[in-house]
Amino acid sequence: MTKVTTQMLNRSLKELEDDGIPKDLVDKIRNKIKDEDLEEEQLEYLLNKVFINFNNAIVEASEPVGTVAAQSIGEPGTQILLQLAI
Repeated sequence: MTKVTTQMLNRSLKELEDDGIPKDLVDKIRNKIKDEDLEEEQLEYLLNKVFINFNNAIVEASEPVGTVAAQSIGEPGTQILLQLAI
């Protein structure tokens, strides 16, 4: 197993940025993992997960997200109030 070098890390992060991941997110990833002792397979796995999760989180224009967001906030708030009333 090959340890990740700085050049490997920079090359992999450049590919991630070229694939559409925002530069600020790529910079945060670089800062988090630059001192880690990763192997090449681990880095590839991590960056694939970042790419997949980022692309799954993108919302299409005119997609209704307000209702889900309101339910995510309202439901726990209701439960807390009901427990406080008991």
